[in-house]
Amino acid sequence: MQIETLTLDNMVWDNEFEQPQVAQELTRNVQGGAVVHEQAQTYGVAMRLTGAWGSRATVLALRALEAQPGQAWSVTLDDGRQFWATFDRRNGAAVVATPIRPSTQPQATDQYELTLQLITLQEPA
Repeated sequence: MQIETLTLDNMVWDNEFEQPQVAQELTRNVQGGAVVHEQAQTYGVAMRLTGAWGSRATVLALRALEAQPGQAWSVTLDDGRQFWATFDRRNGAAVVATPIRPSTQPQATDQYELTLQLITLQEPA
């Protein structure tokens, strides 16, 4: 998988089929009847990528991307699918890195288990 110029091996989109394909809202008319509004969700879908390990240097590069507000990034999955996405910060950090072997003196080559929280966007014109 690639996000911009960073390559991460074995990232899996683990919540791909947890998202509704259609957004739905129920409102009431003045007589109290139900009015259902629906719209296909082509973009704005949560993308949680998990399963990869990366070095501390990679984690710092990902966090540098995450620290840039209002930016969107090219994401290419291992199967070739491409998306335009931004980091999903609504529930905390969008880049979560857990050390494989915790150390009080981390090195650039130390390995971390990675989870990325993204939101798919429409590709800019």
